Amino acid sequence: MSNRRRTENFSVRFVEQRAEGWAFHVGDFFRMQLDIRLDQRMDVAANKKKKEQLGRPLSSSERVIRSVWTQGDPPAYSFDRGHIFHEVGTSNEGIRRSIVVLLGKPDPGALVERESTDESGSETTLVAETEAADGKEGFVDYEVLTYKNGVLVVNEDGNAIKEQSSRTQAGFVELLRTGR
Repeated sequence: MSNRRRTENFSVRFVEQRAEGWAFHVGDFFRMQLDIRLDQRMDVAANKKKKEQLGRPLSSSERVIRSVWTQGDPPAYSFDRGHIFHEVGTSNEGIRRSIVVLLGKPDPGALVERESTDESGSETTLVAETEAADGKEGFVDYEVLTYKNGVLVVNEDGNAIKEQSSRTQAGFVELLRTGR
């Protein structure tokens, strides 16, 4: 893992397993793609209190460690092919959208899953940071499907009308957050 800064203060708050206040339903299972992970950190206040109680410096095994959710600062996002998001609300005209990610390239340093096989042939999934080889920010190619009063909007041939677009990973997160 790199030494990228991570913060305990970030704007995403999950309530009932989804990002609160976002335009699209983003479940807490997308934490990794939002560069959020559970880290271990020293509990400075608890260690100070324990040191005062014992009247001596703490050994490494005596130190208090806490688990805390952190996010990269700035975040490195990693949305990819196959991710689907549905708009939370419906407009006054009965319009609701769904987004399907067609292709994505993670930001440098983003958290991604990697498949690994050991000598015995057992497969494991590991979470690792992407390489910053070219230093360019990632992108997301996606299509938007529109529903009116719960019915998919189609053309005269009966095929779904799909609006295709592309954004940076950060721009895509902004679309999920605001709907624009």
